[in-house]
Amino acid sequence: MVRQIFLFFIGSHAAGLHNNYKILNVSRLPGNKNGKIIQFQILEHQRRWIAVGWSDKLLPYERANHTNEALQATSSPEAFTFPFNSNHWKWLEDKWSVDAEFCKMKNKEGWVYYDNYWKNPCYQDTITAYTRSRKWTRKAVLVTDHKM
Repeated sequence: MVRQIFLFFIGSHAAGLHNNYKILNVSRLPGNKNGKIIQFQILEHQRRWIAVGWSDKLLPYERANHTNEALQATSSPEAFTFPFNSNHWKWLEDKWSVDAEFCKMKNKEGWVYYDNYWKNPCYQDTITAYTRSRKWTRKAVLVTDHKM
């Protein structure tokens, strides 16, 4: 507990890192009653620093660089591992992709920009935008009977 508090105050969000991925859009796999299609979502957050530009270095008391929609820390898309290790997983998509709907399809890189307090969203970079977020998604198949 003391270690987690210390890591929080120095800005390390790895202290309580778990697979807090939000699972959405569960649907059945055609031809296999035990297969389910799962969509994983990870939010990426950045802050603009004067003379540096956009960076994944956030303030110690802020959200982690990668979170689920409840702002619970998760790993990056590159470091993603499947939850529920006792089941069989297979990716349906080759790679993670930016969710264009998150930014109302107004920004090709998927960013939504906010003020210094993560409020007042807008869809383009402005002089008053100091924080930004975008959503990554990827679909996988979960098979509970281990037969593919």
